[in-house]
Amino acid sequence: MTATSGSAASADAFRDHLRALLTEPQTAFPALHGERNSDVWPRWTAKSFIPNASCEIIGADDGPDAELRCVINDKSPAEETQAYFAATLAAIESCVASLPNGRKFERGESRKNADGFQGSSTSWSYRSKTERFEIELTDDRVFGSARNSFSVRYQKV
Repeated sequence: MTATSGSAASADAFRDHLRALLTEPQTAFPALHGERNSDVWPRWTAKSFIPNASCEIIGADDGPDAELRCVINDKSPAEETQAYFAATLAAIESCVASLPNGRKFERGESRKNADGFQGSSTSWSYRSKTERFEIELTDDRVFGSARNSFSVRYQKV
């Protein structure tokens, strides 16, 4: 869902994948596993549903806890990463609002500006007695280059 390919179809696909991660984490995270990329740690490349992204899944070999991390639009023009951030922010908001527990997600925003690293971050978190979710979306400038990142973390309590 880059600025140039941010069509309604790709926004819908993004929301569908995010919804699956948030409602069926024990099957949705493993479904994205690609090749294992560490002999030591439970890490896999992820089958990306996000155009122009490099993603990985970090999890447990024998448990449901998992995190999807993606770097999107790496070294792209700032205008492209800003447009991606805005479109993806809207898609996440729409997805979270449509969930039965959507009102229980807490939203936070922060700005970064230190040592050549600038950007903004929006996060959503949900905690219940049985599970936790954290979503984060960023629009970053790192030593003159722009990029976005997106992550979804699931933890069974």
